[in-house]
Order: sequence, then structure tokens, then C-alpha cells
Amino acid sequence: MLGTARLVTMALFALVAAVPTSAQATTVCPPPAETAEVTAASEPGEVVIACVGSRPLTEATFKHWDEVAATGDDKAHPPSAHDLLVQVMGFLISSVWVQGEARALHVHVSPAAVHRQFELERHLQFPRRRDFQRFLKKSKQTVADLLMRVELDMLSQRIQRRVAAGHRGAKARQEALARFVARFRERWTSQTYCASRYAMRDCGHVQSSL
Repeated sequence: MLGTARLVTMALFALVAAVPTSAQATTVCPPPAETAEVTAASEPGEVVIACVGSRPLTEATFKHWDEVAATGDDKAHPPSAHDLLVQVMGFLISSVWVQGEARALHVHVSPAAVHRQFELERHLQFPRRRDFQRFLKKSKQTVADLLMRVELDMLSQRIQRRVAAGHRGAKARQEALARFVARFRERWTSQTYCASRYAMRDCGHVQSSL
């Protein structure tokens, strides 16, 4: 995971992407009861481009990950601006979905566990610190970015194990996971609001501005 500049697609994200999204609607974002919480969660002057429930996603965050995504290895076939938007928004929205679902299911990973996994992956792929520093510079990422991605991957795996627990056989586990993903997408898509400029398939509600 650390050895590529592209955004990772975790197992749960891949399953989510495979389930069709219902038609988008136009509504107010954020819902009136959550306005104060969204305002408090955003830094002064930041432009909110999307929100999942009361959790905002800012333009600054999007621009950072858009720059990361643009440093992909396929220089011969660079993605279009639209493809980058879909990729980055999908990553950011799905990240919030997974974090929210983990809280709802009481699935946790400790900062210490995240750091251990991060150091394991870093050491395997970049035994020399200077190579790791070159990777950070080339990929436009920070250590905090990579720690977040490790945490999301760990949460995603633990959620899948929680859902599959008690089901015997690969088919039964896959069916249980598919049912969960359908409910997961429906629930979180309905709480996802996007400005029209940043709208994509994970946005349940789209409006001209937030």
C-alpha cells in the first residue's frame, strides 16, 4: 500500500462500488439540525464541498488528494480531470463512510496498532529511510496521510470480519457481506451531500452550493 502513489481501493470500498446507487435528489446540505455541528467541524474560511451527515469535506482536502492521485505511475495514459474527481471524491466519501460504520459497530483500532502496521509496511517496502522520504516527496503524501490509509484498511477488514462472523462457508459469508454492503451504501448515500461541481455516484443529494 505504501509503495504506490495511487489512491488505494480497499476491499470494502470495492464491494461498495459494485452496488448500484439510487437516483440522486436535490435537498439542503447540511440538514438544518446539523448546521451548527458542521460549522464547528470546519476551520474558519474553509470551503465545504461535501458532507456526510455532519462531517464536512473541504476543498483544501480535495485539492491535496487530487494532487496525490495525479502523481500516478501511468504517465502514458494520465487520467482526465473528471476521472480524478470521481476517484478522489470516491476515496474521501468512502473513508468517512467506513469511519462512521466502524463507530456504529463499535469497531476500533488503536493508534498504537495503526503505527505498528504502518511501520511493518514501511520497513518491508522501504528498508532505507531515505527511500521512504523520496517516496513521500514524489507521491505528495505525508506520514499522516499514510497512517490514515492504514487505519482505514484495518477498519475495513475488521468490519468485514464482524459481518462474516457466524456464517459458515465462503458462499454464506459472501452473501452476508453483499447484504451488508447494500444496506451500508443505502444508509450512507442518503446522508451524503455534495456541491454540484463535485457530484459523483456516491452523492445521495446534490445542490448548487453548500
